[in-house]
Amino acid sequence: MFKTECKKTVSKLKLILSFIFIMMTLLSGCQKNTTNSAIEFGTIDVSEIDKIELSGTTGGKDGNFSYTLSDQEKKEFVHLLNQVELGDEVDKNQALSSGAVTYYKLYFQGKDVVTLCPGNYFGVDEKYYKFVNFDELWDEFVTFNSKQGAVADLNSSQEKEQVYFDATVLEVKKKSIKVKCSESFDSGIPVDEEFSVTTNRVESGELPDLNAGDHIRIVFDGIIKESYPLQLGNVFAIYLLDENGNL
Repeated sequence: MFKTECKKTVSKLKLILSFIFIMMTLLSGCQKNTTNSAIEFGTIDVSEIDKIELSGTTGGKDGNFSYTLSDQEKKEFVHLLNQVELGDEVDKNQALSSGAVTYYKLYFQGKDVVTLCPGNYFGVDEKYYKFVNFDELWDEFVTFNSKQGAVADLNSSQEKEQVYFDATVLEVKKKSIKVKCSESFDSGIPVDEEFSVTTNRVESGELPDLNAGDHIRIVFDGIIKESYPLQLGNVFAIYLLDENGNL
């Protein structure tokens, strides 16, 4: 009698353990990256990358730009990439626009080159995916890209041009502001376009105390570096405007 009960108990335990194992396997499978992209975000090892090249086209008059990241910049960028979460693949025509585009080429040791194109949709080689945590990370990409753009400009022999546009502040963050263009002038920024502008690299060194709803004038070098949302090149100054739109 006792042996029979023990066998029944052991059989039940086996069934329970088998069920737990199956559920853990299924859950583990659900958590894996199912995008089939050429790179596994979250597990990128910077030591396996020989170099990272930043290149692209601008929406301004200065054409193409290129720059190779330093070792420290490479670490910073890989740290940022490892926070990226991709969703479903989207149609390439849906992801691309006619503006400027920024590409990062990752040269892995003994492996193929992987080309990334951060934006509202995240490009990996020839495929584009939904950028799940875009709202969380995009300001970090804006700040990083602006820093690299400045270095690229310093390596250029072209004289810096200054253009400006007026905008309304929509949101103020630690290192950037989200704005909506209200007057384009000759900047090339479409009216009503919404995008982020980095504030920790304003060349004038003076930044007014900004709040949502403020009207401002942004002076920059005429370079528009990203397709969607767009990004600016070097920001020279940000001025607070009065209710009449005057400085």
